[in-house]
Amino acid sequence: MRRTLSPTSDSWRLTGRETVPAASPTTNWAFKAPMSVPRGRLAVVSDGSQIFAIGGEVRTGVDYVPTTLVEAYNPANNTWTTLAPMPTAARNLQGCYMNGKIYLPNGLTGPSKPPVFAPTLWIYTVGSNSWSTGANFPTTAVIFRAVACDAANNKVYLAGGSSGTGSGTTISNKAYVYDATTNAWTQLANLPGNRYGAVGYWRNGLFLVAGGDDNITVPGLTSTLAYNPTTNTWSTFGTLVTDRARGGDHAR
Repeated sequence: MRRTLSPTSDSWRLTGRETVPAASPTTNWAFKAPMSVPRGRLAVVSDGSQIFAIGGEVRTGVDYVPTTLVEAYNPANNTWTTLAPMPTAARNLQGCYMNGKIYLPNGLTGPSKPPVFAPTLWIYTVGSNSWSTGANFPTTAVIFRAVACDAANNKVYLAGGSSGTGSGTTISNKAYVYDATTNAWTQLANLPGNRYGAVGYWRNGLFLVAGGDDNITVPGLTSTLAYNPTTNTWSTFGTLVTDRARGGDHAR
């Protein structure tokens, strides 16, 4: 199911369908032009007019390898355009858009075994179709973070994450903010509990972290947390109808 946050209350409602059926007048789904290459674990971010598919992994033989491929989908004419590639092939990416730029903090590079956790902050400038980097993440990089952009203050918020996907995985309760104006990271108050695979969203001055997994709760988390940057505190903010983890980016 797709779950959307009510614009008038701290609650979630169900929309759409669990699967994507063939297009018909009775559904909300329709097939559009495909990407040039099948990819997984990529970042999907929108600037409000285009949808950017960034990095990810492609299958080569029996392994999956990261890619530098970047494409933009234009819904007005149902076409994809290949853009400047990422400086480094990376997958397990989450990102957000603000003020003409897309921010992608952390990711995996190199072969699948062993994975290489990159502390890099990749920055894509939409207007010039070019890449740059910001200050490296200040501590050990993780994946499956919740990420959201606060455009008004030019800041990127991160929360939670995982050190991997196999045995011995460490789940994080750490939260950070990147100030794009000063190119500096700051650690924030910890999440109330460990969480990875949550979706991040910025709404009305709050950083929302919805769903995810803690490797304890079965089958997953339904809670939504809200971070208030004014007080540097977390609070509960509604509940998802059903649990959901690693549900993808918030898109914008």
